[in-house]
Amino acid sequence: MPAVSLTQRLKNKARRFLERPGTTVGLRRFAELLPQIEARGDELTELDDSELTDAGREARDFVEICAVGREAAWLLGLALVFGAAARMGVRRLLR
Repeated sequence: MPAVSLTQRLKNKARRFLERPGTTVGLRRFAELLPQIEARGDELTELDDSELTDAGREARDFVEICAVGREAAWLLGLALVFGAAARMGVRRLLR
């Protein structure tokens, strides 16, 4: 039997939970953490890639994990947008 990754197990559990009729998820406790996540994010913007990677490895509490993940997602999004724009520019130059 193949090993199932932790990520896949979590996805399966979340899917089963959300598919149950009448299931609701309260987000209030997470919304209350947003100011802390945003404050930590302000500090993380100053880190370079390797420092951000280290911060991700060292993250232990929920706020820190979310803040690092948010910053990493932001940087990845920027890289994708600028990478796509660069590829479009190169294609136009090659025409």
